[in-house]
Amino acid sequence: MKIGLAIGGTVLLALCICIGYFLNVINSNQNSNYQVTRELVKSDNNEDSVPNNSDKSVETTLDTPVKASNKIEIPLAKKDDKSLVVQKQPVNIVNTKTLKEKTKIIKFTSILTITLIDRETKAILQNTKGRVSLKLNHRAVTTSHFESDNYGLVTIQIDGKGDCFILVDVKGYTVKQIYKSIKQKSELAVASLSKGGGRLNITAIDQEGNFLENIDVKISGRKRQIDQEVNPFDYQYNNYSNQHEYSDLSIGLNEIIVEADGFMRSEKFLVEVSYNEIAELNVQLKPSPKLVFSLFGAKPLPNKLKIQAYVDNGVSRYYRRSISHVYSEDIFRNSKNQYVFNKKNDSIFSLKIIANNYQPVTLIIDKDKVSYDVYLKRGVKYKLLVLDERKKPLSGIEIKYTTDKVQNSVMTNSAGEAFFNSVIPDKSLYVVIRLKGYFAYHKYTKQLKMEGHDEKGFVDEVILKKSLSIEGTVTFDAKEIPFANVTLNKKNVRRGSPSRRMITADENGHFSFEGLKTGTYFLSARHQSHGFSEKQKVIVKNGLEIVTIELKSRQSYEIKFHLNDETPFKLKTISLTGNGKSTQLTTDDNGVLLLKNLEKGRYYFRFSDNSFQSNKRYFNLPDDHKSVISLQKKSSVKLSIQGESGQIITKGVRLNRYHLNFRREVPLENIDQNYFEFIPELRNGIRKNLYYMLEAEGYYPEKIGPFLKTWEGVKEIQIDLKLSSKFEISLIDNSTGDFMPSTPIELWAFGQKLSVLTTDRNGELQAYMPNRIFDIKVNKKGFAPFIYHYLKSSKGKIQMELIKGGFIKGSIEMDDKTESATIYLYQKSQKFYQGANIQIKNNVYEYSFEHIKPGEYKMLIAFRKKNNSIEKKNIQKKILIQNEKVSIIDLIP
Repeated sequence: MKIGLAIGGTVLLALCICIGYFLNVINSNQNSNYQVTRELVKSDNNEDSVPNNSDKSVETTLDTPVKASNKIEIPLAKKDDKSLVVQKQPVNIVNTKTLKEKTKIIKFTSILTITLIDRETKAILQNTKGRVSLKLNHRAVTTSHFESDNYGLVTIQIDGKGDCFILVDVKGYTVKQIYKSIKQKSELAVASLSKGGGRLNITAIDQEGNFLENIDVKISGRKRQIDQEVNPFDYQYNNYSNQHEYSDLSIGLNEIIVEADGFMRSEKFLVEVSYNEIAELNVQLKPSPKLVFSLFGAKPLPNKLKIQAYVDNGVSRYYRRSISHVYSEDIFRNSKNQYVFNKKNDSIFSLKIIANNYQPVTLIIDKDKVSYDVYLKRGVKYKLLVLDERKKPLSGIEIKYTTDKVQNSVMTNSAGEAFFNSVIPDKSLYVVIRLKGYFAYHKYTKQLKMEGHDEKGFVDEVILKKSLSIEGTVTFDAKEIPFANVTLNKKNVRRGSPSRRMITADENGHFSFEGLKTGTYFLSARHQSHGFSEKQKVIVKNGLEIVTIELKSRQSYEIKFHLNDETPFKLKTISLTGNGKSTQLTTDDNGVLLLKNLEKGRYYFRFSDNSFQSNKRYFNLPDDHKSVISLQKKSSVKLSIQGESGQIITKGVRLNRYHLNFRREVPLENIDQNYFEFIPELRNGIRKNLYYMLEAEGYYPEKIGPFLKTWEGVKEIQIDLKLSSKFEISLIDNSTGDFMPSTPIELWAFGQKLSVLTTDRNGELQAYMPNRIFDIKVNKKGFAPFIYHYLKSSKGKIQMELIKGGFIKGSIEMDDKTESATIYLYQKSQKFYQGANIQIKNNVYEYSFEHIKPGEYKMLIAFRKKNNSIEKKNIQKKILIQNEKVSIIDLIP
């Protein structure tokens, strides 16, 4: 009773403290008093009116506002504002006073088995070489080469649970992406690979209309790959059409970025790629501006600089600014003792300049400035002595360290010494050492303090401790067995414990577990063809323990599969899951599935050919030995597609599946060159809201479904498509009257992007109209966003003129308690986070919005306090934006 009262009192006291804190925040927000002044001034090019602020060091590039003469006061809202308090999340920092050795502990290990199947022939791809890339929980894990076995199986070890994206890359096939939720210690997946990928032709020109032959194109499939030995597409340059032709591309939306030496990187294009069709893309590249750096404070001048470029991705609705690193490049000293950097991306707002032995320098890029003076300051030296447990130096060891987000590596000399250059005082330092046979060493210092260190810098000592390991061989009848699954368990642990590991033996049957501590372990192994072993006890004390695991074959069972007409279900792959294990087997010519080395229990089965189904989902061993399971063909749809004149349509046909506004392309199987067949999804939970859209180039789409009932066999449906009319677009620069070539144009309908098109060299394009009301959107840099609502009554060529839009510039002041401010500019129909935004630091006193669509706008200012709370203020009156005019809005206390 007393304990309960004590706990209740503590909770009540904590609640009172929280209420008092929030009341204090609200009162402080109501006491804030800001006013805004503004003036509308017509923009001009008078450079004298703009003072030179090139010497100011700011973190956000802003133009200086035009001076205002007449000012109108606009008060900010007070009472009705709501403050958002953001709690700081605790961060665990490694104690830097003690050296902490860590070994990588695998909390969960799953074995993923992938079956490779040719999509067209349904044949299993046996003994096929390729490459697989894994991304677990949106983090790249590994890329490795493989060779499938005689059953077309590929085994991969995945350390951890969560959402896994697998990319299978086999030469001669398009890259296949598979999604798999990793939950069990054994998972199955099927990679249905297609030879007939999509095609893309790219025409690249410069601003004078000359064709560019040497370009580098990054396609979304290729960007996912780490190893570039096998490209996931074929490429050739056509000298007659001056087009870059790409084939065997991944089906669906592909991200395209075009680069060339001496030119700026193109913007990101989204191109829809379909089976056996040719997509077109026209790209015009601009010459890249050259930035010239002159170094001061460095003697002698370094021959090379490393440049890291960063772009500003803006502020999200949660007031967080996203800054990302786009690329790195090495530049060299020229004959004038200067360094020239080609700015390939127009969105770059800052550069980090890295010189050996010097502290990194961050430059804010001014779009009107070309030459920069860079002042270097020598970094603090940091000496690390690496020893073993006998205090003997370890030479030739690679040490990786990161300081101020710059990664470096260094090797120890014969005395075991490693010297870090470019270490910055009062910045963080993260050191990692990984050496086989030793525990990994990690040390994180949040802030390097010079107190207690002399002018020579920092001196530290690391003692690496040897780890224990188990090595062994898996055998069967005294022969080494390759690719067996070996499991290591520590004594008295549960499944999924950090002390449980699983690996696959190599082609010689050898395996190794490293980073172990003293203790008792249990080893076991299993193989699909040779059975499994008994648990083997291993006591690890010192150094290396060598063991041999002997596999023993178990009892075999047979299950026969046939169709309703008793036709054998022969040479089909069946996936089995049971007893915490998964495997894939193939039936013989009589439809018999031979089950070797399986333990007793219940096993669930699934067919790799999803056109078949069975009323039974599992069988029990040994009770169902010699039993027979009947199958029937799933409900399928046979399509006969005709045009208005009765001709059969087979080219340029694609089928998309829609469910709750999510679209996915469905493979169509061509039968006798006159029909298409596909298998619809008929699950009870989704079939009412699921339908299909049949599309063919030059015709209006046709809806198929939804299918409310199932059926057995094939249902024939005849589709009569109606010819679609074309619409034409002409894109013009309103200020100059010039046509705008190679400009991306997006088609939208009901909140979904239908396609992305590009204008030709004359700034024009032709396209077939969708069977719905749609919007045409143009978002081009240097111009205001443009939206055209296309209606059925719209006729003839559409001439769209892009305007420069309006501008807002001004100054802002913040008190000492404010860390930064985010200014949101949005229209009445938008939420504040849906419009434009810019973040201002406390030491920056100017802001600017450019190329805003004319109209009435609202403004919201979110002040982030140093205690991490948020104070929001709204401007009461509306802001009028006019084309090619500058609105001066000064936010002053």
